[in-house]
Amino acid sequence: MARRSVKILCVAEAATLAHVARTVCIACALRARPEFANIQIELAFDQRFESYAPEWFPYYHLESIPVSDFVEKVNSSRFPYTAARLRKYVRDDLDLIEKTNPDLIIADFRISLAISATKKRVP
Repeated sequence: MARRSVKILCVAEAATLAHVARTVCIACALRARPEFANIQIELAFDQRFESYAPEWFPYYHLESIPVSDFVEKVNSSRFPYTAARLRKYVRDDLDLIEKTNPDLIIADFRISLAISATKKRVP
């Protein structure tokens, strides 16, 4: 019986370009390692930054807070997310996990994944 390849989903909360850039760098670094040659890597982050997704990775749109909202809240020492936004994020995360069926999720600042990934039992 053939072994199913391992799938890693790399997710960024696209609150800033830095979150997306780190996620793309991690995905590229994994892909460059010979021991990860048989691992499927997919990316998910807001479509505002879709042009930063290398064409060799499957890409999924995952809505994120607008950069201006994030920066304004952080600069005024306020939590950048409302309860309603976090509930939507969890629903979006769960839909994405269902669609992609990853074995592992690597995330940069997508705090809702602490709930979503746990619910779906994906490390």
